[in-house]
Amino acid sequence: MGGWRQNTTFAPPTHTDPSLTLGMTSAYDSRMRALLIVGALLLVLGLLSLFVPIPHREKHGFTAGSISVGVETTDRQRVPPVVSGILIAGGVALIIVGARKRA
Repeated sequence: MGGWRQNTTFAPPTHTDPSLTLGMTSAYDSRMRALLIVGALLLVLGLLSLFVPIPHREKHGFTAGSISVGVETTDRQRVPPVVSGILIAGGVALIIVGARKRA
């Protein structure tokens, strides 16, 4: 029985030229891009938290039988500058790490 032999000496291409990958990105490039995007989002949130207050609503009142008396108050609170600074610093750090090229 002369059967068909499968070629077991297959070796993947050993090229390292990025232009030969036909637009395929590696897992490393995907992680770096994700870090860059998350860093940009943190940076924008940090900058917005410096200037845009966050509204907070509370309802105060009581109910006695079928009568209900209440007041709704709205308070706008800013995020502490330390938190904004941490968001901005974290965003910048992630952007720097995400923008680095693999050596």
